[in-house]
Order: sequence, then structure tokens, then C-alpha cells
Amino acid sequence: FACSCDKKFSQKCQAPNYGVGESCGGKYQKCEEDLDRACKEENGNYVTSCPSGWQMSDTKCSFDPSYGLCCNLCNGYTYNDEKDIPEGYVKGETCVNCDNEPWFKLAPNPCDGFYDCSLTAPEIGANSCLSGTVTKYDNCKPCPNLGIYATCPTGYKCEYERCSGKYYKVDGCQDGFDWNAAAKTCTCANKGTYSSCPTGYKCEKEKCSGKYYKVDGCASGYDWNSYNKTCTCPNQGDLSSCPTGYDCNYESCSGKYYKTGRCSSGYELQGSVCICPNECSLSSCPTGGICKQESCSRKYCLTSCKGYEDYEMKNGTCVCKRPDTTIGSYSNCPKGASCSRPQCSSDYYINGCYTFEGYRWNESKKTCEQFETKAEYRAVILKTSPCSAVVVGGNSLAVWKRQQLRCPLTGEIKTLSGMTNEGLFFSVSECESYKNSHIAGDNEGWEISSNDYCTTDGEFKSSPTCKGGTWNCTEYNGRDNMK
Repeated sequence: FACSCDKKFSQKCQAPNYGVGESCGGKYQKCEEDLDRACKEENGNYVTSCPSGWQMSDTKCSFDPSYGLCCNLCNGYTYNDEKDIPEGYVKGETCVNCDNEPWFKLAPNPCDGFYDCSLTAPEIGANSCLSGTVTKYDNCKPCPNLGIYATCPTGYKCEYERCSGKYYKVDGCQDGFDWNAAAKTCTCANKGTYSSCPTGYKCEKEKCSGKYYKVDGCASGYDWNSYNKTCTCPNQGDLSSCPTGYDCNYESCSGKYYKTGRCSSGYELQGSVCICPNECSLSSCPTGGICKQESCSRKYCLTSCKGYEDYEMKNGTCVCKRPDTTIGSYSNCPKGASCSRPQCSSDYYINGCYTFEGYRWNESKKTCEQFETKAEYRAVILKTSPCSAVVVGGNSLAVWKRQQLRCPLTGEIKTLSGMTNEGLFFSVSECESYKNSHIAGDNEGWEISSNDYCTTDGEFKSSPTCKGGTWNCTEYNGRDNMK
């Protein structure tokens, strides 16, 4: 009879799924996915990562695109056309990139049968061949072979022969060696007798022997003892450190200090004692102050204030000076106001309001505000006109004096008739009458009562001599531009 598989063997597995456990008739109880096995079976060269200079190509595993073949990026292969090869070079190592394009590197022209003659020189008439950046020749001059020493003999002067790679002697001896004419050798003078320079003496080191020998004079701090013929220490030093306030010298031979009889900077000698006057008491110089520092106490004395930065002296210290005839203290200059700000302060102070720009002073709010109506604005402009009528000899005459001085009192303006408190403080020119000599000629006076005022906001009435009996309306661009 025929054998049959148990019903539990019912799974027929296909890549990327593979049977697990026992099988019967090519069937399994269970199939499991194995992508790595399936991709390796599809192409044994498939990988999941590429080495440096390579990247994954478009050829991928059909079961898992994270598996595929690597292609070369051909980094460093900069040529793909032999016509671009420069003189002295030939086509070198090649590479096919990910787009299946051939690229190559350059290699120096081998110039077979030619030689580098840089160690000697080419023979006259020799043929040349450029190999990279080196010119080679088919015939080089022979090496003189003067060099016979692997290293230069001690005491001698030598030169290195490149073609032989060895040294040969030249005239003269190295520093510290003397020429022995009898032996015809460079020998050491052997003046050095000390392994180190004796204390207190000046010495030089002999290179050839590596030892020291004395020269004239003593080392710094030592004196020559003519009786003993030795360099000795005076031993003036008796202090391990210099006392505060005193001027001292350091004796290097004894390693100690001794007083000079003077005081250090800032100290005063009283009897035989150096003391600090302690004239200054401030730990730091006040802001805005000009100080001197007492060197001994390291404290400061206030001498004056930085007037150029608007500081002034009050009660022994420097304070920021507020501008005269100003009002308020503001972080920003209010709109319509003319302000001052001292260099020493971040606050602004109001000098006045730009009347001809349509602003007036509000005493209760302490700021400049715009006129509420055009009529009010025009009325104030008329009242503060730069020219006022003056009756002289029966004629109404006026002339405009270009001074632009600010009134000394807050809230006042200058007019011919005197000070008028209008809540404004704007500098206008002061009018004064013509001299009598003008009256005899043509009448250049200005009869204010017979003229109208300007009707356009932002304009004011002006005329250099107020003549002609007319109002000249001119746009006002700021107080300092008023003519």
C-alpha cells in the first residue's frame, strides 16, 4: 500500500519563506520569512552596507531593497577623456562609476631609458623626457664620488655629496677645534676644565670638550677680591624679603635683600621709617570723577568731576548735572518737544515745545501736546509773530533782530512789548524800531493790524525786515531753521 503524509504537513514554502522543522513530501508544518537567505540565494554579492567611497547601486534584491550591489563613486579619478591628459603624464588606474562611466587617474610618464640627473647634471646634448614634473635625460654626468664618510668626522667641516650619499672634508675646522699643522688634523684645544662653571665666575663652554673655562670678570652680584684672586659675594643682604614701603636691592649671590635708604613709591621717609601718608580714603573712583590713586594705600582721592560728560561736584561727590531751565525727566523725548540729554544720563529733559509745528506746553500733564483746533493754533502763531508794531514818530515800524534767544524764565516768550506768559517757551526774534533816519525815506514799516495771518498749518510769518506791509508765509522746518 502507498504511504501518505500526515495532514499537519500542509505548507509548501517559497522564497523568501522557508520551512521550519521536519518535512514530508516537500511540505512543512510551518513557513518562516528569511530575507537574508532569500537575497543571498538570489545574488551572493548582495550586501546591506557599502565601504567608504562606494554606495548602493540601483541593482537591489527583489525581496528586500535594503540588500543590493555596491558601486564605486570613483573619488580621486578626475579624468574621463584622454585628450585632457597634460604633458608629462599618461593614463593611470581606471574606475567605472555608478553610471557605468570609465574614469581614470594620471600617472607620470615612465620615460623608459631616461634618468633623473638632478644629483649631478645632464651631459651636453642629452635628450630629455618629461615625467610628471621632473625632466629626465638619456645621459647624465657621472658622480664625482668625492664623499667617503658616512658621517662628518668630529672636528672637521664637511659637505654632503648627494650623488654618492656621503660626506667629504673641506677647509677649516668646526667651532672649538684648532688645526694641528703637524698632525694635519682638527684637534680640541681642551681649554675646558670644569664640568660646570664655578660659583661667582663668568665662564664659556668649550664645544669640543663639553667643559667650561673661566673668562675675565665675575658673575652678576659678585666682586673681584684682588687679595685672594677670587670672585666673592659682598654679603650685604640681610633680609629674606623687602619690608613694605622700603626700596631694596636683591643680592643674587646671597639670595637676600638689603635696604637702599629710600622709600618705595608713595611712601614718605620720617626719620628712618617709611610710612604711607594715607591721604586718600575712597576704595574706588566715583562715577564721573577724576581721581588720583595713592600707590601705598591703593585708595583714591577725588580731585574733580568730568565736566565734559556733564558731571558737577556736589557735597564732595560727582553728580550728573541737569540742564538749566528744563522740565521733567523722560526716558524718551516726547513728541513735539525740544529736549536736552546730558552725556552722563539716559534721561531727557524738555527745553520747550515746537510751537510752529503745532505743539504747546501742557502744564498739568508736564508734556507737549498738539493744539486742539486750527483756530487756536493760528491765534497763537499770530500772537507770537516774530515782528511787533512799534509806534515811532506816528508811524508803525518794526524790524526783526535775528537772535533766537531762549527766555530765561519757564513759560515765557520774547516780544517787543515785554514777557508774555503763554505756556510756551519758544525762542523768537526780538523786534526793535528803526532809527529815525529811516523815517525820512520810504515807509518800510509793517502795520500788523492791517494784515491777516497765515492760513496754512505748519507755516509762520517771516520777512527779513518786515517791510512791504505783507505777510510772507514760509513752511517751518524746526526752531533752528527760522529765518
